[in-house]
Amino acid sequence: MFNYRIIYGPSPSTVDLLKNKVSAKSRERIGQGPFGAIGIFQTTLPDLYFYADIGQKSGEILMAEIPGNCPQTLGSMAFFGDVSAVETAMKAVLRQQEGRKTDKSC
Repeated sequence: MFNYRIIYGPSPSTVDLLKNKVSAKSRERIGQGPFGAIGIFQTTLPDLYFYADIGQKSGEILMAEIPGNCPQTLGSMAFFGDVSAVETAMKAVLRQQEGRKTDKSC
């Protein structure tokens, strides 16, 4: 399972909703916005951390895990940044996710 969205020009209220879901440390960093875009994806926990690492390595984004999903085998992650940085991070994740669909070795 893999779901994602990119929110362009997020409203302050949307940023506040996400701030309420993340850790105190992430909340503080998110408060330093504004952000041109927010990329959010949801997937299995092993993939979540793998894709988070891929996205973080792709450029200048702020990353925050969004806890509290059900079922507990799924997780969500958000990338905050300017539009090009978020798009680059999400594209990197999507390339990995698409490659996983065709990988029959595991």
